[in-house]
Amino acid sequence: MRRTRVPRTGASIAPFRSVSRLLVVAAALGASPVRADGVSGYVEWAYTRSETSGADALDTPSETFVRSFRQRYSLQWERRLFPNLHVLAGGLYELERSRPETDGVGIDARLAKLRPFALVRLRTPEHQADLGYSRSEDRSRIEGGEASSLVRDTVSASLGWLPERLPRTRLYWIRTDDHDGGRTARDATQDSLQLLSDYQPVPQVVLRYRGSRLETSDRVAGTESRSLLHSGRVTFSDAYWDRRVSVNADYNAQLREVETRSRGGGEISLPLYPVAGLSSLDDSPEEDTPAPNPALIDGSTEAGAGIDLGLPAPGADDRPRNLGLDFRVPTEANTLLVWVDRELRAEVAQSFVWEIWTSEDGFRWTRRQVVAAAPFGPFQNRFEIRFSSATARFHKLVVRPLAAAVPFASEYPNILVTELQGAVLRSAAEAEGEATTRGSIADLGVRARLTRGPLLHYELTGYYNGAGDVPATWTLSNGLLLTRALDRVWSVTARLAREEGRERRLDRTAWVHSASLSAVPLPALRWNLVWSGKDETLGGASLDQDSVFLYSIAALYEGVDLNLGVGRSHSSTESGRRVEGTQSNVSLALAPHSRAAFHLTWQSRADESGGGDLAAPVRTRTRAAEASASLRPVDTLYVYGSYRREWREDRPPLQTRNVALSWAPFPDGDLHVNVGFDEIRRTDLDSLQRTFTPSLRWTIRGGTFLDVAYQRLKLDSILDRLETTILGATVRIAF
Repeated sequence: MRRTRVPRTGASIAPFRSVSRLLVVAAALGASPVRADGVSGYVEWAYTRSETSGADALDTPSETFVRSFRQRYSLQWERRLFPNLHVLAGGLYELERSRPETDGVGIDARLAKLRPFALVRLRTPEHQADLGYSRSEDRSRIEGGEASSLVRDTVSASLGWLPERLPRTRLYWIRTDDHDGGRTARDATQDSLQLLSDYQPVPQVVLRYRGSRLETSDRVAGTESRSLLHSGRVTFSDAYWDRRVSVNADYNAQLREVETRSRGGGEISLPLYPVAGLSSLDDSPEEDTPAPNPALIDGSTEAGAGIDLGLPAPGADDRPRNLGLDFRVPTEANTLLVWVDRELRAEVAQSFVWEIWTSEDGFRWTRRQVVAAAPFGPFQNRFEIRFSSATARFHKLVVRPLAAAVPFASEYPNILVTELQGAVLRSAAEAEGEATTRGSIADLGVRARLTRGPLLHYELTGYYNGAGDVPATWTLSNGLLLTRALDRVWSVTARLAREEGRERRLDRTAWVHSASLSAVPLPALRWNLVWSGKDETLGGASLDQDSVFLYSIAALYEGVDLNLGVGRSHSSTESGRRVEGTQSNVSLALAPHSRAAFHLTWQSRADESGGGDLAAPVRTRTRAAEASASLRPVDTLYVYGSYRREWREDRPPLQTRNVALSWAPFPDGDLHVNVGFDEIRRTDLDSLQRTFTPSLRWTIRGGTFLDVAYQRLKLDSILDRLETTILGATVRIAF
């Protein structure tokens, strides 16, 4: 590849000299704390210098040089006026000046952020009240252009009555006003009123109510919308006759009214209401089974939901993040909203690539679309991923964590996802008018113990989902569950149930069966053989499914664990289509010492489809082997290495190699030095990526510190080649 270096112009080091002078000030102030009663804050200066040179797949060279100097000033005042009354006020001012240069052509950019706030808070054992105001204002100016600004004013109030034996009630009101400086391109107001109440009159019953009213006015687009939601839920749980019979029931009813008016163009976003949030870490999203994650749909956009999109540490899990929603019934969606816990630089937000997947059963997924550089809200800390409308029960996003090659990636070791929401975006003209939807979901579970030896249970389960004019979906199941301990080692479990219901406007019947044989011959050895399947008829069409799997867990020795899983599945339809699948998984974990760990993994999966409308059998086979090791020979040194090889019939073998090293020579004290090295090699892209990251932190006193970090990254692949160096220094003075 031909490389050329473009001379840089105006590469002044004055900002870096300014930072050097400020270090002396930081040390002086850090030696004698400055405090005022009820007042806290910090002053922060940061200088960053980055240089990137490389070429694309066509061998076109380019060079980018960026300098930035950022100032932050934060101040917070807190005062207790009365024992239960607090007042908080403060704000943040940030000014960043930068000069990006590409191939010798540079421009000056200026971004100022202002975040003032005030809050009055009342707290008693039975009463809560908040009154707050905040403003978010971003002013930017690029050389040769006009200044622009975005403003969001927020006024909020809340009341809470929390008695011990009476309904606990909370009322929230929020008004936001979004606009630009001249209210020409953006001018919208939103009023939100929400009432939450829960009551437990007896231990067996829980009553919940949620009512909300949302009014939105977009004066630029000429649209107005109003939505009213009433949601009630009743939960019952109890046991009878010496706990021989248990009953669990749940009923949820909703009424939603939406009114839309349009005097021009614009769009209206109609929120969707899933029944469950899902998440997982999986590098095979087409066969992923995400686990329930209630935190994804709990309505909180501040608390993390256990999903991190930030830059992984050396040796950390960098598999794709899977975030999904379960709507119970096929639901149309064309927008997914993802909230994170912090503001992101434009370079970081635009680096994420989002894959949209859908599924009908939550096990086998179909990729619908790939969206790059999804819009990121300046104040909401929210990605808005739009895609072509898709109707399915399950919708999910697949996204990889932040890559080291992204500018300023080192500033974001953590980016926590806080909330996931689905929506349908429609034109205002299409959505104009009034619409009312009613829905209800009911679940019932009854279990009765018939005998003790063997242990035999009767199970009755029911599910109902009805929504307005859409035909209801319901299922009623009657089954027997048998559990028997043959001796101290062997035990068996068997279940047979008949299901009847209606789904997708079609009648459904099914016989569901399963049996398992378990053994625990030794405390450190257990295995389980499971056979399961169902014979289903939906709308007159039959579907037969059977599978058998063997699972084994063995602690062969202290620090030596072996896991084994092998199985085969079969399915056939009335049309003659059949699918045969075989899979095996073996993993060995070795921990000979507290400072050393080794993992070996083998995975294999083969599927064959034939019959029906297929002219010839279709076969797919995937195999993968992976080995990893992590060593900590001394407290100051950590070494990690992994190697993975995948074989697929339709592509060349994929090899991935990762080597990481972290050295912290001073683990204790006020001075921390860390040296990191990371190397990743992938054969599918013929790529080699090496990253060298030394850093230093000097903690002058609590809250006052100096950070100096350097990063050098080199990437060579068939797509592009680049070299990046980043030097950054940050000093913070807290008081």
